[in-house]
Amino acid sequence: MVKTIIFIGLMIVITHFLEKLLRRKLNLETDPDVYKEPVNKWHKWISNLFYVTFLTVFIIVDDIPIWVMLTVFCISYQGYKIFMEWKFEKATKEYLLSVIFLGFYGITIGIGTVIGVF
Repeated sequence: MVKTIIFIGLMIVITHFLEKLLRRKLNLETDPDVYKEPVNKWHKWISNLFYVTFLTVFIIVDDIPIWVMLTVFCISYQGYKIFMEWKFEKATKEYLLSVIFLGFYGITIGIGTVIGVF
């Protein structure tokens, strides 16, 4: 359990600095809160539905390994996020950052699985 908490904490710190670096390199807005608003009410509902579904499956189902659930959640949620950013906010190039982080999350889940964190 301690190894998991340390791993997740380390990944959060790395993600924070990686985002700052990528925003500088890709010339993206440094205040992304402007782009966090949902496009419409369906966008907000579907995003929240991903979280509720993940937590429900995580609590109810014990047979599926955590790394599988995390992978499915990251691919589905980030895929939806990438699509919405590409479709409605193409000029901001935020979708490029989301694509990079989808790969980063995949690598992180892979590393966590290999070293036995998940």
